[in-house]
Amino acid sequence: MTLMYPSVGFSIIFIEFILFGVVFQIVDNAEKFQVEVDVTQFRPNELSVNVRDHELVIEGHHQERSDQVGSIERHFVRKYSLPHDVQASAFESRLSDSGLLTVFAPKSNAPAGRSIPIQAAPTRNSSRRAR
Repeated sequence: MTLMYPSVGFSIIFIEFILFGVVFQIVDNAEKFQVEVDVTQFRPNELSVNVRDHELVIEGHHQERSDQVGSIERHFVRKYSLPHDVQASAFESRLSDSGLLTVFAPKSNAPAGRSIPIQAAPTRNSSRRAR
């Protein structure tokens, strides 16, 4: 039997999914690639952050004890394709006291264009330069 939330007609399972949804923000600029994820519903040991196949993968898994009616389990997986210029080996992550997980890495800075001076080879005959 599926219980219905009377005011909107959705099942309780669907409402819980909306309430425990994962909110995220992406910063992708010239200096860095950064993802911020609200993980307030998870403990640090319930989270994992990995880089696989040029993707950033953030996972959370929480399971509460069962009671007479059932159990509650929350699980999410977010995958982010990495920009080609991100330094994947330099990723760091931080979890704030307020439950905001920030994962970031710098981008490879391609050297800016520059002018290359032309150095003329010394000539034996100075009359060539006069032309």
